[in-house]
Amino acid sequence: MMLRWLLPCLIAVLSGCGTGPGAPLVRSDAADGEGPLLRGCQNLARADTTRDFITEYYLTTWGSASREGAAAGFEAGLATPGGTGMQAMLSGMGYAQLPTSAVYCRRYAMSKRQAYDKAARLLPALGYTLAHADRGAGQLRTAFVDRQRALSEQGPPLHKWRDRYVIEVSDDGSRRSAVRVFREVLISRCNRRDGCSDYIRATSVGHNEAVILNRIEQGSTAGG
Repeated sequence: MMLRWLLPCLIAVLSGCGTGPGAPLVRSDAADGEGPLLRGCQNLARADTTRDFITEYYLTTWGSASREGAAAGFEAGLATPGGTGMQAMLSGMGYAQLPTSAVYCRRYAMSKRQAYDKAARLLPALGYTLAHADRGAGQLRTAFVDRQRALSEQGPPLHKWRDRYVIEVSDDGSRRSAVRVFREVLISRCNRRDGCSDYIRATSVGHNEAVILNRIEQGSTAGG
């Protein structure tokens, strides 16, 4: 029994999920001086210092190795009050059930249009092509980017992964906005005998989502 649980953890370490940076700093208390919490998402704290956009690792949680492909989702985080929001976007893309990753969010002292324009400029600067952009609805979705990791430049991959981002920008009072970022990440594991497996959905650790939210705050589109 112990071996059954130990094996996924060992795979996770060898594959790189444990070698990447950890989860960002999120709020848990509405009395922390930053105002009310946005409903149904991981509210990124102002004190978070996540700055570097990472593409060398697939950035999933420690528990993801034993839970990849799980059907449970964070449904509340994909729907904004009074609207269909991100949940409808993903449903329209053919999802029978919602993915496993959490949605990360933050409020901004800028208009919905300003926040949307910053996000629309930032995503291509980070290497992601926009597959869907609706300024009026405040919706952005990137195309998937495929990556892989190997022990050597010419060697076969240890694993491959692909990810994309879905962003929703909404009004949050007079000249204020709220931004929600969802990252979908899928992993394929490889070995010399069998090649690479089918892609299975995994749980994002939230690092790059935090980078996007922080850079929208700063207005920075610098890559890397």
